[in-house]
Amino acid sequence: MSWLFTEEAFLKQSPSRKQLTIQQDLKTRESIYDFTIKVGSTLKLNGKTILAATVYLARFYMRVTMTTSKYFVVCAALAISCKLNDNYRPPDKIAMTACQIKNPHKRIDESSDVFWHWRDQLLYREEIMLKTLNFDLNLDLPYEVKDELLALPEFTGDKPKVEEEGQEDDLEIDVDILGDVDLEEDKVEEILEKDGPSIDGNSRNDSSQLFYQNGEELLKNAVALVEILSSLPILVTYETRTFLGAALVMVVSEQRLGVKTLPHGFLETHLDKPEECYKCYKYIYKLLKLGESPNPQLASNRAAAKRVPHLDREKFFGIVNK
Repeated sequence: MSWLFTEEAFLKQSPSRKQLTIQQDLKTRESIYDFTIKVGSTLKLNGKTILAATVYLARFYMRVTMTTSKYFVVCAALAISCKLNDNYRPPDKIAMTACQIKNPHKRIDESSDVFWHWRDQLLYREEIMLKTLNFDLNLDLPYEVKDELLALPEFTGDKPKVEEEGQEDDLEIDVDILGDVDLEEDKVEEILEKDGPSIDGNSRNDSSQLFYQNGEELLKNAVALVEILSSLPILVTYETRTFLGAALVMVVSEQRLGVKTLPHGFLETHLDKPEECYKCYKYIYKLLKLGESPNPQLASNRAAAKRVPHLDREKFFGIVNK
C-alpha cells in the first residue's frame, strides 16, 4: 500500500483534526519529535534508526488520533525501528530511558511501578502500531540515497565509459562553431546549455565541478536538514528523493563552500523532477508558516524555520540551474 497522502489529507482530513487545529497539531508533533530525539540520543541510536521511528510515527498518526499516550507510542516506534536497523535495544531499556526523561526528579528503577507501567504500555502500543501500519515497515531513507549519489562517477572521479566507439566528448566542441551563420538556433542553444555561462557569470562546467568537489558535504547537510524537518509531516506526503531534492536546493541556496547552483539536470536525473521538489519546498514553507504564533506556547518548529530560506519560483529554479 502507498503511505503517501495529499497535502489536503493532513491539512483538512487528519484524524486529529476533530480535536486539534493545524497549529496545535504541529505543536504536538514537535513535542513528539523532540521526545523521540531525546530518547534516541540517550540510547545512542544512529540517525537512521531515529528517522525511521519518526516516519513510523508520522504514518501512524495519519491513521490514528494523537492522544495523551503519544509518548508510549514513541517508545513503541523506537523499539520497532531498533529491531529493523540492526541497532537493537531491549524494551526494558527503552522504557526505562523514556520513563526517566519524563520523570527527571523521581528515583526510578526496575522495581518502580511507573517503570512497569511504561514497559507494559510500550509492548501494548508496539502491537497496535504494527497492526495500524499493516506490518509495512520498509522505508526509503535519505542515507541510502546519499550513498548512491556519492558512488556516481562524477563524485568518485572515475571517468564514465564512452558507450560508442568514436563518440566525442561534449566538452570538445569547437566554440568557433558558434560563429557559423548556418548553424541552427536549437544547436546553438544546446551548446550554450552545456558550456555557456550560468546565471552568476561562471561557466556551467566550473559550477558543476565545484559542486562535485564539495558534494559529500552538501549532501550530508541536505540529509541533516531532512532530519531537522522530519518533525513536519513531509515524508507522508512526498517521496524521500523529492524531499532530499528540496533540501539540497535549500542547502545550496546558502552558498556555502562557494556552490551557488546545482549541475544542470542533476535534480531530475538523480532525485526528482524540479517541479515536484519545488512543490515539496512550498509545502514545507507553508507548514512552518502555519506553525508561527506570537504565543510561545503555540508556536512550533522555530529552529527548523531558521534553516528554511524564502525562495520564490525564479530563485528556486535558478539554483536548480534549469
